[in-house]
Amino acid sequence: MGKRLFIAGLAGAVVSALLFPSVAYAAENPSEQAAKAVKAATPDELPAPETDAQVLRDEITLSSDTSGESLSIPLRRDELIEIQTDSAEGAESSIGISLPQQAGVSKHGKTLNSGTAVFGGDGVDVVVEPIEASSVRINTVLSAKESPHEFTYKLDLPKKAKLELQEGGAIAVIDEGVLIGGLAAPWARDASGREISTRYVIDGHSFTQIVERDDSAVYPVVADPWVGKALIAKTSWTAYNKKYKGYTLEVYPTKWGRTNVWLWFGPALYGSIRKAFYYEMNSKTPGTREETASMRDQLYCHIDAVRLRDPLKRSWNLDTWRPKVSYARMLRALCNPL
Repeated sequence: MGKRLFIAGLAGAVVSALLFPSVAYAAENPSEQAAKAVKAATPDELPAPETDAQVLRDEITLSSDTSGESLSIPLRRDELIEIQTDSAEGAESSIGISLPQQAGVSKHGKTLNSGTAVFGGDGVDVVVEPIEASSVRINTVLSAKESPHEFTYKLDLPKKAKLELQEGGAIAVIDEGVLIGGLAAPWARDASGREISTRYVIDGHSFTQIVERDDSAVYPVVADPWVGKALIAKTSWTAYNKKYKGYTLEVYPTKWGRTNVWLWFGPALYGSIRKAFYYEMNSKTPGTREETASMRDQLYCHIDAVRLRDPLKRSWNLDTWRPKVSYARMLRALCNPL
């Protein structure tokens, strides 16, 4: 009799979970539940978060030993997330970003084993994902139609920096004519995978993401600003090449630099992005061997041609022995003129 009752109870539980999945879903840890909603909604073309971030008592950190870049995600609501980059000479540059003001999340965030921070709220959860040492994704998870649908973020930037809204919806951070960071074009999706209309509005050094209310949306809805700074993860000189009597500089683009600045900032800022790559390459490379017209044009050639022909190429290799030639000849030689 007891065995029959156990089997009947087990069968009932299975049927209940199948017929009413939301009951089982709601029983999960709220932080894990929010993170799962983000993972399910994130577009396939966007990179996955890093899983080797260091989880400390009061923050999550991710750093690069080779480039000096670092990401700090405080677990206190009122502290800024900070992306910091260093030049070869030790000069520091940083971008800070707040959590969204309207979310009303808890004062202290929780950490997941993946290195993600989750701030629970009433109607909105905020899931902060480290993408690399120089970029971070801040996801808002809206639980219902009644949840707030506008989220304002404050940026800590150099005094003269300004935000410029791009045609495709992205935001470029420009300081004295040079691109120093930006936000990828906004996106939002509901629980069925359907895209929800969203846009950015700029106000000084702040921006607001507006997620349109949609009567047919299936909640939760996930929206995401992705903030990035560095274009180059590191540079590295190879050993002296006796045959060619020179050196090769290996330039390693970041995920942000390899993909997003081109997808979302595109033609309007193309020249500025190329210059930003060149300035960053020089700042991250000790010495002055790379500061020649040939090395500059080899870099531009990799940006213009190799990036498209071989988008997953690990490093862009620039040789000091290459002669200075016309840019048309540089392209015809596939960036390797002799």
